[in-house]
Parts: sequence; C-alpha cells; structure tokens
Amino acid sequence: MGAICMVVCMAFLAIVSFCLSIAEIVMGAMYFNRCPIEHYIPIYLVVSGGVGVILALTNGSDAHKTHKKSRDASANEGGESDRLQGGMEEMNQQSAGEKCWSGIRSLLTLFAFIWMIIGMYWVLHVRGNVSADSSSSQYCNPNLYLFALVMVFIRLALIVATLVVAVCVCCGLVCCAVCMA
Repeated sequence: MGAICMVVCMAFLAIVSFCLSIAEIVMGAMYFNRCPIEHYIPIYLVVSGGVGVILALTNGSDAHKTHKKSRDASANEGGESDRLQGGMEEMNQQSAGEKCWSGIRSLLTLFAFIWMIIGMYWVLHVRGNVSADSSSSQYCNPNLYLFALVMVFIRLALIVATLVVAVCVCCGLVCCAVCMA
C-alpha cells in the first residue's frame, strides 16, 4: 500500500512540475525582451522550464517503473523484509546505463536547485523597483514579473513538499526495519 501511495505522489509531482515548467517556458519566451530592469528574468524562466520538463519526464518514468516493480513484488508471496531485501539487491544490479542516467539526473537536479537560487535573486532584488511604465528603465512586464515571483515561491513549496515526503518515507522504512527486527 505504501508503494502505491509513493507512486501516486511521484506521478502527481511529476505532472504538476511538467505543467509549471511548460508555463515557465511559454511566459519566458512570450516576454523575452520585456524586462529591462532585469533581463535575466525571462532567461531564468525559459531555462528553469526546460530543465523542469526534462526532470518531470524522468520522474514520471521513475513512477511508472516503481509502480511496475510494486505490482511485481505484490504478486510475489514474500514478506515485507523479502521485498526490502530484493529492492536493495536490485539497486546494486543497475546497469551501467541506468547508473549513468541517474548521475546525469542528479546533476540536472543540482543545476535546477542552483538555478532556482540564482533566479530567486534576479526576481527578488528588483522587487521594490519594478515599474509598469514601459518607457522606464525600471520596467518589467507586470504579467512576467508576477509570474516569475509566484513561480519562485511555488518551486520552494515543491522542494519543501518533496523533502517532507522523503523524510516520511525514510522514517517509514526505518520503522518497518525496526519492527521487523
């Protein structure tokens, strides 16, 4: 049951992340030259959206693989400890391609996190100075700026939600291991 919940959570986060990433690409491209106060804001949105799409697709793929493994494991008659042991053995038997892709995905995730921090700076450091007057050097299209501001906080909320889920899963695994011992 816990594996199904995890698959649903992973799939949901992948879908939400994918949709938000597409929106970032669209908004960044639509308003590419409409933010002279900080011309990096549209660039931030396009790059963040592109990396987000790649990560969302790979996370969605992982959710599918996890669901398939969960279904196969539940067809097996072994107990919970057998399934945990089998998962560890399977992790050790990953192909070189899977390990390489996992490393690339980890680097992309690290890049996305660092890029989010940089983008947060670009968005927030001009916060009180943004003008809606298009003839001003302080101009940034209001739709673009508000969208970028909201996206920064949504990304932060998704990171916090992911960390909370990860901690709950880890605590659940520790509790299961303690109960089995």
